[in-house]
Amino acid sequence: MTPEERQKADELQRQTKLLDNAELIEEIRTDLIADLHIPEPSNDMVIPREDILFPSHLIGFLIVTMLQHDSTFSLQRLVNHTIQDHCRPLFWLSNVHELICIAESSFYREAKIPNNKSRTNTLRRLRIELNALQSDVLTAFLEDLKRDVALISVPAILDSQELPGLVEEEQTSFWSMFGAGGADEDQPKDDIKTLKVFLSDLDQIMGAYYLKGEHREHVMTEVIRVVGITSFNALLMRRNFSSFKRGFQIQYNVTQVEEWCKLHSLGDGE
Repeated sequence: MTPEERQKADELQRQTKLLDNAELIEEIRTDLIADLHIPEPSNDMVIPREDILFPSHLIGFLIVTMLQHDSTFSLQRLVNHTIQDHCRPLFWLSNVHELICIAESSFYREAKIPNNKSRTNTLRRLRIELNALQSDVLTAFLEDLKRDVALISVPAILDSQELPGLVEEEQTSFWSMFGAGGADEDQPKDDIKTLKVFLSDLDQIMGAYYLKGEHREHVMTEVIRVVGITSFNALLMRRNFSSFKRGFQIQYNVTQVEEWCKLHSLGDGE
């Protein structure tokens, strides 16, 4: 072995040893995942795409580098930390999807190299784990979102009366004569406008975090479905809503949601 080859081999060994350092993995986990400052979108400023997706590109660069040095163990630990520490779902949904794209590009590049099964198998497992992570983050996000939208669905669709001349007086319940429920009379009530603002804000923030179009459509479809199911189930329990005026008000509110869906290319909200 020539001195140049020996020097190159020593440098490669030094780099591999550095990548296998547990302190490096912990520093990556802390700076790029756990303690990362996530930019907050606003109406006044559009956040550049690179400012949202920079963690995935940095982690992707490390994944490719570790793969080139056959640091499979460190690569596995890095992916595990990413899975364990995910938070702020919209931000990480976009970044995990970007990581999946990076892993797929690396897989197809490595697959062209003969006798390279070790790296391609590692990348295949990595893609499976990242896809599972993406599904877990999306599921957790939807659970919280469905709970939030369910709270405003009934007041928005059933109770909101926006049509003048068709307003029906609220019937006084038996318990209200004893003061029950009177504590919230001064608080603003949710109505169809509240629901439309909720939907618009959700759509806007998903766009601000550059969420994949397929995921955005899936989230909005699930939210609209919750609105419909929750309102319909509540309507079945309200016998006093079987009136001409209430029917017109509810139809108007449903039409407002359908128009919002058409405006945002979501069909009729059915």
